[in-house]
Amino acid sequence: MINKSDFCVVYYIQEYKPPIRKNSKRDLFGYQPKSGTHLAYEYARKKDKIVINLIDTCL
Repeated sequence: MINKSDFCVVYYIQEYKPPIRKNSKRDLFGYQPKSGTHLAYEYARKKDKIVINLIDTCL
């Protein structure tokens, strides 16, 4: 979708991180999953797309 677009509209808060998850109840340590919005935001920037972050327009 990003490849076929001229611009990308996101609602991305840079400080947000998804909750830490565990693979199973017996795991001692969890892992930090990546935010899908962050991945899309970075990909669009890498592809030189115009990125419109709605969080910037709401503040």
